[in-house]
Amino acid sequence: MKSEQPFSKAVSYVEMASKFTLRWLVAFSLLASLACNAQLNFNVDFNASGGAPLVKHKFAVYQTPLASGNRLNANMSKLSEANIKGLRYELGWGKTVELGAPQISGSASNPVYNWTELDAFINGLKGQGVTPLYALSYNPRPLQNNPWDSNSWQSVPNNMAAWQRICRDYTAHFTAMGTLPIYEIWNEPDLYGIFFTGNVNDYVNIYTHAVNGIRQAEPTAWVGGPAVSGANLDWYKNFLNGIGSTPITFLSGHIYNGNYDHLINTMRQALNETGRAGLPIYITEYSSFDNLVPTEIDNNGIASKSHGAARFFRDVRNLLTYNDVHRVYFAQWIDPEVRDCSTCPWYGGWDNMGMIDLSNRRKALYNAFKIYGWMPESRKAVSPEVQWDVGAMASSDNNNAQVVLWNTSGGQQTVNLSFNNLPFQYGKMEIYRIDGNNASLYDGAGENLAVLSSSNITGNTASLYTTIAGNGVLFVKMYRTDPPGGIVSGQVYRIVSRQSWKVLDVRGCTSAQNGATVQQWDWYGPACQKWRVEATSDGYYRFTTLVNNNVMDVAGASTENGADVLTWPYWGGLNQQWAIVPTDNGFYKVLARNSGKALDVSGCSSETGANVHLWSYWGGYCQQWMFEPVSQ
Repeated sequence: MKSEQPFSKAVSYVEMASKFTLRWLVAFSLLASLACNAQLNFNVDFNASGGAPLVKHKFAVYQTPLASGNRLNANMSKLSEANIKGLRYELGWGKTVELGAPQISGSASNPVYNWTELDAFINGLKGQGVTPLYALSYNPRPLQNNPWDSNSWQSVPNNMAAWQRICRDYTAHFTAMGTLPIYEIWNEPDLYGIFFTGNVNDYVNIYTHAVNGIRQAEPTAWVGGPAVSGANLDWYKNFLNGIGSTPITFLSGHIYNGNYDHLINTMRQALNETGRAGLPIYITEYSSFDNLVPTEIDNNGIASKSHGAARFFRDVRNLLTYNDVHRVYFAQWIDPEVRDCSTCPWYGGWDNMGMIDLSNRRKALYNAFKIYGWMPESRKAVSPEVQWDVGAMASSDNNNAQVVLWNTSGGQQTVNLSFNNLPFQYGKMEIYRIDGNNASLYDGAGENLAVLSSSNITGNTASLYTTIAGNGVLFVKMYRTDPPGGIVSGQVYRIVSRQSWKVLDVRGCTSAQNGATVQQWDWYGPACQKWRVEATSDGYYRFTTLVNNNVMDVAGASTENGADVLTWPYWGGLNQQWAIVPTDNGFYKVLARNSGKALDVSGCSSETGANVHLWSYWGGYCQQWMFEPVSQ
């Protein structure tokens, strides 16, 4: 019996541990289930600042030189469609796949440039309003010791004076084409035998001569490097110490799999330790996914599915908090159809983490970029911004109020959204989604964003109770519309200039007399800024100021440009009657009945106190007005 006692205890301990583990597993599963099924409440205040603005230039796209010129140009219009402002492109010198290969031939002393195909690409970017970042890489054929070696493009140029001239000539060419690119020197020189066969000292020499050539042609050009492949502190420090007084506008690096925090902190440390604290940081290749894991980036990987959209917004929210990170280039723009790097880890597999697929169709990540491009820059407060795996951002301007939510968990979540202090009284709410059933091509859904439902908004608050799919995005687009039935006769309005967002105001306010002129002023709510709009006949209206019941009147019944607008007792003159004609987005032009000329802010000024007069209508914002109902 004694011999059995330890064994019995052991069994008892195992049973106890098993029960304890089981209980924790059950509790954890229950907690996870509750998290997935609990209602998550988000409150949005469109009258309160919410942090870093949703700037568009910060988030751009990256493109390898492994996609054909035809496909690059075929997808050019999609850049402006998504409001993408920047694109990084490796020129790919010395390879067999650069645009117009060989782009540089001839000799070191007499290089010959074939810019035809590249110029079509440059002009396309220019036409879309996209600022390019060109990675001046790699070693041009005339500067290779063994140009018959297919990997000689990785080598150190054998003539630095010629390398400098080539960089100068390209910069001069880009400038002559009317573009001002950003320049980065080489690409991932820390990856020996993949993109470079030199060492950090060789790279410093390459960088110095490249920058000298660039600045010869364009003295104020933005230049940077070293575009290394990760958080390599020694590489950054050796580079920064090595370049000495050579100009540098930004420090650049690459990171995948969402590990940007480690990269940024490493770059900051290198800058601090080399006396360059505060230098802007560019992440010139970035992805939320691991570029070495086939299940994430292959032909049917999750990077191509709705996961890409959800993680994009998660990462954008976090990256916006890094004020010293000025640019982030997402990898990548279009899927490349060429792979010629037999030494690369991905060789023989697919690199399909682009936003546009090989058939030129939009993926979920592209649609996320498009939503971000739609959103106004002015960030508004969301409380809380993150719950469990669901996050939210909001922004607005005078005509739009928009909210995006993302869910990076695998399970559906219920959300209850409250929208307060909308910047309009009448509007419309539209719902968009990116998930397994919507706007995610590689989940089996369509490729385009679509309005799934819409409803009208009355008042400056609204709410929405709905769900958000696992690994999905929910976008709520709210915007100003005309009041129901348009202008309501007898309603009191404040009349707001589209140019300045100031209101029509009677000069002198409470002491206003007959003949007081009409001006624009900041809204503060007195009677001299309130107008009762009343129908007269044949679709015309009179505007009566509440300060003394005079009406808006064209001085001397003039029909000339520049005629003054003032207030006068109503007597039925055509110069006291106005047509209110819709333009767009809830705005109207206001036309005098006696001349057909428009109510106009003098000089299109945005200043307080600027005079209001008549002018021929030409469509300017200073000739368009919004009628917002107010109390008497």
